[in-house]
Amino acid sequence: MLTTNSEKLITRINQNVFYNEFTFDKTDFITKDNKRVELADNILWLDSLLIIIQIKERNTDKIDSLESLNKWFDNKVLNKAKEQIKNTNEWMKESDGIDIQNGHNHVSTLHYSNLKQIHNVIIYHINEAIPEGFDPEVKYRTQDGLFIHILSSEDYYLICRYLMSPTELHDFLNFREALLSYYPKLHLTERYILAHYFHNSKDLEINTSYIDDLEIICTAIEQNDNKINLFPFLDKFRDSVVRTKDDNAYIEVVKELAKLNRQEIFCFKQRLLDVIKCDTPDPCDIKATYISRTGCAIIIMKPKAEHYKYCENILRNYTEDYKYARRAAKGLGVIVKHDCGDVVLNWCLDSSPWKYNPELEISSNGFLSLFKTNIVEEKNIYEILK
Repeated sequence: MLTTNSEKLITRINQNVFYNEFTFDKTDFITKDNKRVELADNILWLDSLLIIIQIKERNTDKIDSLESLNKWFDNKVLNKAKEQIKNTNEWMKESDGIDIQNGHNHVSTLHYSNLKQIHNVIIYHINEAIPEGFDPEVKYRTQDGLFIHILSSEDYYLICRYLMSPTELHDFLNFREALLSYYPKLHLTERYILAHYFHNSKDLEINTSYIDDLEIICTAIEQNDNKINLFPFLDKFRDSVVRTKDDNAYIEVVKELAKLNRQEIFCFKQRLLDVIKCDTPDPCDIKATYISRTGCAIIIMKPKAEHYKYCENILRNYTEDYKYARRAAKGLGVIVKHDCGDVVLNWCLDSSPWKYNPELEISSNGFLSLFKTNIVEEKNIYEILK
């Protein structure tokens, strides 16, 4: 199917927030009655979380009347895009599995039964000058209770520009739905909703002063972006995995990193950088972080050069030991090596169910005493940036 300029724009935005691994814009599939259809213009999919995006573009340079624009919005956005969103949900329910391709051309099978949360989003893009008085709907709830977010492409860009991870995007959409549902008749701008989310995403009480700090918060986020950006590390990891052709292992590791929120990403990256910069590797310099929200125990280490040949065993054993000691659902291990001046990262993910092991039980307390674990506390974004 043909791709519009606005669809390409939204795909680029999604890839920046959701990463190529979880952005799917090739979603054609065959239904049970042998019809070729498009699941949606864009799918964002991370494990059990899914965002369905339908895009509508008014492609004209003509400055038209308010009446004409409202008619287009009602027809294309409130009617046609809404039906496409509903059809996508129905197709997923009826299908035994739908194969979709991500930004790295890796094909995965989407199963509706594995999804725990679905967000439905319509994004509209208007090329012409917007007549005064245009006041579009920002949400829609179908008769069967399906909530649909409605956003302009400019507002969607604003949101994604300042959210740091797929987890934050999902969290924001949860908050947006709750706020708009709690105040169904109150006109709230997207800038206010974003400011409220940054200040206090747990409280729905309107506070008009939140908007006063939005520019300050956005500037602080831009200044601190390099402290949170994981792309350089994901790129290094991606390159090494491509050489081993192990797509599944790669995707599973990146999933765990993509689930991290702002505080957790910062903690992980700082500890990874500390290990990379360490000049005298020592077992006591091992860095560890336990993410209680996702149940993932993360351990980062740098062996001495003479031990490089044992890296695979070291990584696997330390990851298993730390995962057991924390009684975690998953264990993520990272080993840092230097190769001709380049930093090489080896990764290990242990997602086997935790079960009692008498040998590991004896050593677990002593293992934890080797290093201090950082447990991330949950904070509002505004508190983090102050």
